[in-house]
Amino acid sequence: MADDVDETVATDASGDASGETVPEDEDPAGSSTFFLQGGTTLFGNVFGKAIKFGFFLAATRLTTQSTFGVYTLAISIVMFSQSFSNINLNRAVDYFIPQHLADNDHDGANQVFWNVIGITVPSTVVVLGVVLLFSDRISALFGESALSAIMPYVALLVLLVALNRILFATFNSIKKMHYRVLTKNLTQPILMLGSVVVFLSLGFSLHGLMLAHLLGVLGSVLLGLWLLYRKVNWISWPTYNRDSISSLVSYSLPLAFAGVIYATVAQIDYFVIGYFHPAADVASYRVAYLLATNILIVHTAIKPIFKPMIAEKQHDGNARRERYQLIVRWVTMLTFPAVVTLLVLPGQYLSLFFSAKYAVAAPALVLLVVGQFLNISVGPSGRFIESIGRTRITFLNTVVLVSLNSILDFALVPTFGIVGAATATATSLTFLAVLTATEIRVFEGFVPVDRSLVKLWLSGLLTLISGYFIVQIVGRRIETALIAPVAVLALYFILLVVFDSFTAEDRRAVNQIDDRLGYKVFSRII
Repeated sequence: MADDVDETVATDASGDASGETVPEDEDPAGSSTFFLQGGTTLFGNVFGKAIKFGFFLAATRLTTQSTFGVYTLAISIVMFSQSFSNINLNRAVDYFIPQHLADNDHDGANQVFWNVIGITVPSTVVVLGVVLLFSDRISALFGESALSAIMPYVALLVLLVALNRILFATFNSIKKMHYRVLTKNLTQPILMLGSVVVFLSLGFSLHGLMLAHLLGVLGSVLLGLWLLYRKVNWISWPTYNRDSISSLVSYSLPLAFAGVIYATVAQIDYFVIGYFHPAADVASYRVAYLLATNILIVHTAIKPIFKPMIAEKQHDGNARRERYQLIVRWVTMLTFPAVVTLLVLPGQYLSLFFSAKYAVAAPALVLLVVGQFLNISVGPSGRFIESIGRTRITFLNTVVLVSLNSILDFALVPTFGIVGAATATATSLTFLAVLTATEIRVFEGFVPVDRSLVKLWLSGLLTLISGYFIVQIVGRRIETALIAPVAVLALYFILLVVFDSFTAEDRRAVNQIDDRLGYKVFSRII
């Protein structure tokens, strides 16, 4: 490794990324670490999504719906193939490394990292070869001959995405969210946007989309490897240990099957729509799904730091419960405004971002937003189940999810098109939320949601009802869509204050954050 290592990984359970720690009795729920590291990731997510939106704006406006639909199918094939390539070992990284670091066992953490790399790269190369070998048959399956010509891009992306996932999981494990932001949320989308504008302007069309995506992921991988080499002092030359590999595989094997199945869930809507309907419908569903997932921005900001902070508390059930319920509460509170905004003006936002031809996806957008929100309203339940070592339950949950989603897709998509696909996904996600919440109650003895959420939901539902009637009065115009986010946020916050929705734990958490920042910012707001 480099000699000029300038950072040391903090190993205290309640420490932050800088190596400073907060005494356990002052921060039992790890709130300051959650919020500071989650805040870093949230900033990255917002910036990254804004830049990536620029990529999709260019892609949808400078190419035809059919071309964008083929690109969407190609990326779906990448994500589906990648799930076979690494048996989901990246999900073991942020389970085992935090535990080794909590015990100050840097050699064990180093072994985990290199064992994952040593298994992932050869298996990914095999999958890459299979994709190239069967490229013509894959193209014929979807009736899109253009797919065959871009399969080399797809194959390379399979390898690069696998490496990226390992790097991101490593950054999660060491609580260095700013490294994750630099690679995933800054480098990758900026390179994708800059490249796609150039390539599409030069007339490369589908090849331009794929090459831009490839360059973005490649830049992210190279920067991530450089950051590990220069900044993480416990990664040294590769070491292998049979017992360590056995533990990794034992933990990851159920997740491997779950990953393959979940990849099917994540992409099955596109595959079924592409099979029964033209590529233009795939494109419409893609932008609806893309817009719907924006409500997950807070959830996805917290999730990377959540799993290692639960994993390091294997013998402290109270700490796990406190940390979990804290996250459920704040994710729900911060997500409601985005949900309300999209539900009251779905068609207007599709037109505003992607042009009027995509407004037909408004009903699908509404269904997807509702399904996604109900799913995250019980918090990162799947990650929690993984973090307590019950990966077989994760596998079984994924089997249930894919079975339900597949049955509903094949039943609804032929007749109802993208609305049927959205209904299938929303129903499956809602069922999964109920299932995982029940499992946590059985395994851990607590319910993810508590009574403190009642006021949050009441404020959110009243904001939705008010927003709906206001829109009926002022009209569904683009101008309304521009001011709606601010108006919804203001109304929701007023209702939170009126109902006295903030708890003593909320105030204690924001006071700790303000103390770390040195300014009274958040405590004044609530």
